[in-house]
Amino acid sequence: MDFSDKFFGYFKQPDGQYLPYTDNNAGGAFVDPKHFAWLILAPVIAVGSYRFFRANPQKARRTVIVLSLVLITLRISFQIMKVTYGDESPFLQVLPFHQCGVMGIVLPLVVLFNLNKLKAPVYVISMMGGFATVAFGEYFTSNFVSFYTIEGMISHTLLIMIPLIEIASGKFSLQIKESWKVLVAMLILIAWASFANEVLFKKYQSNYMYLKESGFPNDFGGDYYFGIYVIIFFLVFAAIYLPPIIYRSKKSKVN
Repeated sequence: MDFSDKFFGYFKQPDGQYLPYTDNNAGGAFVDPKHFAWLILAPVIAVGSYRFFRANPQKARRTVIVLSLVLITLRISFQIMKVTYGDESPFLQVLPFHQCGVMGIVLPLVVLFNLNKLKAPVYVISMMGGFATVAFGEYFTSNFVSFYTIEGMISHTLLIMIPLIEIASGKFSLQIKESWKVLVAMLILIAWASFANEVLFKKYQSNYMYLKESGFPNDFGGDYYFGIYVIIFFLVFAAIYLPPIIYRSKKSKVN
């Protein structure tokens, strides 16, 4: 197998599942040094971007447009490669059904067309998906780094960066009065993934948004995994919305 096949390939496993090439020599999440590097680099990049564009808001719009084009190009390229190697069968699986897959397409469109009414749910859910993927790491079973590992790491980092840059530049503000939109949007995503799992691809045992089986490493959570999803959702929700509330409260007291 030459390098290009290993780097871009998507191969059918004995159980019928398609996966990128892996040598299975890495330790996985929280063991592989690549995951620890990502756990450090992603927050550093996010915080650095926030601070830079807070000081230079005039550069934000052009930057988020470029990053959005990079994100949607990576996502579409990912799907093209999967189709090329025969993974998307039936073909409707080419559509995004995972949370981050959907956001990888919707977020750039919201940015490029400046769809202000959709920014609250799309930005928050994008950041949630990015945070969760960085935290739990799903790209680190192989020492060989494929296109899919690189694409996944870049795409999920951009899901965090793009909204933060918009917030830093003042183009978007987290308002608790609009937070209900996040809950509605998440329910829509769950319904979309459930439709795929239970109707479109039921006989293929799909597990979009990890609704049918735990998406945690080592089957963490057992039968109660969905309850843990809910707890994590609200913890991250609070972590996103509380800092602006605290900041505005302190600012109003000072003034």
